[in-house]
Amino acid sequence: QSVFAGMSVRDFRTVVKGETLLTLVERGEEALLPTGATTLLVGDRIHVLAHEKDMEKIFSLAGRPLKPLRKIGVVGGGRMGALIVEGLLGKVQRKKSLFSKIITYIQPRSFRNVVVIEKDYNLCKELSGRFPEALILNEDISDEGFVEEEGILDMDLIVTATENQELNMIAALYLKARGVERAVALVSGAGYATIARQLGIDVVVPMKSVVVDSILSHLLGGGIRGVHRIGEGSIEILELEVSASAHIAGKRLDQFPNSAGALVMQVSRGNDSFIPRGDYVFSPRDRIVLIVKKGAEIEIERLFGGPQ
Repeated sequence: QSVFAGMSVRDFRTVVKGETLLTLVERGEEALLPTGATTLLVGDRIHVLAHEKDMEKIFSLAGRPLKPLRKIGVVGGGRMGALIVEGLLGKVQRKKSLFSKIITYIQPRSFRNVVVIEKDYNLCKELSGRFPEALILNEDISDEGFVEEEGILDMDLIVTATENQELNMIAALYLKARGVERAVALVSGAGYATIARQLGIDVVVPMKSVVVDSILSHLLGGGIRGVHRIGEGSIEILELEVSASAHIAGKRLDQFPNSAGALVMQVSRGNDSFIPRGDYVFSPRDRIVLIVKKGAEIEIERLFGGPQ
């Protein structure tokens, strides 16, 4: 049982200690940017930014102790499945950005093997040459006999990444019902993501939102370097750089206007990254990660805009 239930966000940091920041609370279909007075309720999904060394303690306090991922299955060996396998095997050369630093905190660090399940024989041959470290199975995930025989139910995590979102949802739910502890499903949009979460899939990735993020990061100005939408699109994470002419340059974090509808999550200055406190001063060339309410982009662009 989570010790956070009934606790205020103000008390959360006192209990957790260390350098942590509770950045978002998902309550049903509502996404909330928390204040110190926000009370955490049973069933809330909370997003926490913290040092990697503190994550085990946070999960334990939340009633979900971390378990090592020793065996991971990826259903679907197409473009998305292959990208996932690349990431799991450490073959991805990530852009050195604040986003990549945050993502590394949630990536599994050690596991014994990766298993790819793909029904297309030719694609399996290609995957075998590309990923000799992985076990490639030329099988149909909908074949119940295969699931029983190949030890699929012993997996710690299954990621369903075929091009058929209905199959992804059904396979994830079926394997969880049969004993696989955790499941991640790729779906096409936020509508399906809501349904999948309500059905009990642990993590749902709406691919349409990922594409939109990529487009928005090129369209937005004001020093905005990247965009990622969460909370069914009602919340955005922005990565940007403070310019010398920005309105916010030289001001303290505790002077950041509440009307901006945003929370500063992380700052990168030179080779250092940190969670800022109230006395932090926005300085030129600082790279900032903000979590903002949808529609606040214009105000954020006004505060952080300027020649790069």
